[in-house]
Amino acid sequence: MYGSGRTPADNSLHVFQVLRPDELQNVAAVAVFPFRVPHQTHDVSLGLKVEYQGKQILFSGDSAWTELFIDQARGVDLFLCECSFYSEEPGMHINYHALRANLPRLECRRVVVTHLGEEMLARKDELSVTVAEDGLVSEI
Repeated sequence: MYGSGRTPADNSLHVFQVLRPDELQNVAAVAVFPFRVPHQTHDVSLGLKVEYQGKQILFSGDSAWTELFIDQARGVDLFLCECSFYSEEPGMHINYHALRANLPRLECRRVVVTHLGEEMLARKDELSVTVAEDGLVSEI
């Protein structure tokens, strides 16, 4: 029992840090560079470029394709890219055709796609990039 209105979450240490677009910040010795990505109309959606001990990961977050990924991906070790659709263009998410067309321009060491919808899951054996799956271990 936690008594006095306490919950299990009250016993954990949570530290939140507000990320501001285009402001490099250090979070527990990790350099984090957040940048706006096109996903929502009114709220801020962020992609993240993270660096720790000389290794870099770019995370697209939920986003439509943006040319910002070209600059941000240059030289990173891993681009973890949402890719919800194969050919559909819903406007709020990346489709595989757009990603594949831009792969040579990314100039990163590895691309792993995540946030796959039904259309992508049905065609995952046709993809030229790694698909994130439960249990995937990727050494950087």
